[in-house]
Amino acid sequence: LQAPKDVVFSSTGWEDEPGLHALLGFKDEEDARREEVEGMLRLLEESGISDLDALRARLAGSEWADDDQDEEGETEGGYLLEGETLLPEGTLDDVAKWWDEAGDEERRKYAPDAYPAGFRPERLRDGGRAEWFTMFALASFRSYGRTQETQHRGFINRAIAEGWWNDLANSRPPENMEPWLERLDRWSDAGQTLQDQKFSMWRESFVALYTVARWLDEYILVMRQFPDIVEEAERPVLLRDVMNPTYSPSVRKLGVEAAPLARTVGMGINWMIRELVRSGFYERGGVMAPYSWMPSRRARRFLETQGLGIPDGNPDHSLSIHEFVCGKLGSEVAEFHGDYDLPLQLWTRRRRGRQ
Repeated sequence: LQAPKDVVFSSTGWEDEPGLHALLGFKDEEDARREEVEGMLRLLEESGISDLDALRARLAGSEWADDDQDEEGETEGGYLLEGETLLPEGTLDDVAKWWDEAGDEERRKYAPDAYPAGFRPERLRDGGRAEWFTMFALASFRSYGRTQETQHRGFINRAIAEGWWNDLANSRPPENMEPWLERLDRWSDAGQTLQDQKFSMWRESFVALYTVARWLDEYILVMRQFPDIVEEAERPVLLRDVMNPTYSPSVRKLGVEAAPLARTVGMGINWMIRELVRSGFYERGGVMAPYSWMPSRRARRFLETQGLGIPDGNPDHSLSIHEFVCGKLGSEVAEFHGDYDLPLQLWTRRRRGRQ
């Protein structure tokens, strides 16, 4: 089986020219019924074509694609060695016991992997545009498949070292477009080498980063006021609502108009909120705790073995995960010493040694 000639591969998987549903023989998107899609995917999988989850999400019309960094056969630290398997076994009680014993060491290892050199999330309370731009970028990068946190950090470290990261962060497009145009000129220069294009996937996030920079002041205001929005709401506040500020009834009183953020950060918003809770920006055990659970694919697979089915990566499933974990462990234990879903994410990346 060969890919249709009009479909091309990129570093992030398939690129849709006239529409994959048409190229694969469907009349329209509605005609691409799930069972037909799954049959085509099985054929493609047998041919060794990669990034099937992203293709499955696009063909099946899923709003929340699973382009998170937890592909089968990979871990945060790299690919599994021959004979090793992921370790989703155990229970939530096992996760809690493991974190009681290993939490201090795991916390020490996590921050240097997750953040660029010199970055400390606790500084966001008084942070400026550069700090917040970096935090939103890191959240956005968590929607990328087949990546590691160290790669996100590496891209930003390189950008800082080359001197253009803060230029983007402190620009205020569309009035100040020069730093963005300069980047495009440099990245499309004829003298580019393969080494220069090492982070091509992250370069392709330029539209997302531009959106963050353009509306950064508004996004910062929303994040600062988020707890008040939740406390004052008469009904549960959904992330999908808050991340669409212009049309959000919850955010309307702030007078904020900004581009929707949901597609830009995806489930990375759960990661960002969790890190803001862990760093003390948000109150531990407060109203933001239920939003601190990222529905990554690995986490969903594990939770399914515990009795909770989560269908996709919609960030609002965080509320269900929080309620479920609290029901299993009790509210205090479910905080995992203020780390919330970090132990769960790390637990599902653990590896079993060779048999």
